[in-house]
Amino acid sequence: MQSNKGFTLIELLVGMVLSLLLVAAGATVYLSSKKTNAVNQNILNIQNDGQLALQVLKNDIRLAGWTKNDLQSQSMATPLGAGFQDGGGTASDTLAIQYEGDSDCNGTAVTNTVINVYSLNAGTLMCNGQPMIDGVESFQVLYGYSGAGGGVKYVTADNVADPTAVESVRFAILLRSERAVPDGPASRDYTVLDQQLTGYTDKKIRQVYTATVAILNRPHNLLEVGS
Repeated sequence: MQSNKGFTLIELLVGMVLSLLLVAAGATVYLSSKKTNAVNQNILNIQNDGQLALQVLKNDIRLAGWTKNDLQSQSMATPLGAGFQDGGGTASDTLAIQYEGDSDCNGTAVTNTVINVYSLNAGTLMCNGQPMIDGVESFQVLYGYSGAGGGVKYVTADNVADPTAVESVRFAILLRSERAVPDGPASRDYTVLDQQLTGYTDKKIRQVYTATVAILNRPHNLLEVGS
């Protein structure tokens, strides 16, 4: 008759060690997966916001200067509305465009002329005082016109000598993630059009989105680009 033996102390210790190794491996995989998901979600949120900002601004800039009765030529005095200005230094700029229409960027009814003013306030991109997109750290704008020697020259709002001659608008926004990520960049600098922004050490993910939009009712040879 064969007797049943229990586990020896060594066998128990070996079993416990193996179990702990399996638990540790599972925990490592879980934490790594959780970290990756957090990073991917932050990137996805930034990309969605960036694409939305590009779409809204590009669509609006295309209408700059247009009139209800003649969408093939420039009838308004200027495609730029009152209030466009350079922020000064690394501060964000303000873009103001105008065209004839029935409602502004917020759906508010207007009598005839739409003036949409885009600006940054406490990390939120605003249009006519109403929030559009959160998590924006910089909004920069340059204005293009044909130079005397040919080609297109881009200048800040302070250097727009003749608003009626503006043929295109180039803008860029710097977006950040809502939360920091463990493996985020310890320190990184960003170029947002004509501004170099430095000293970001909070390990949040950031991305610059840029587009150049030709004002379609102006004579130009520009192709619209964006990223």
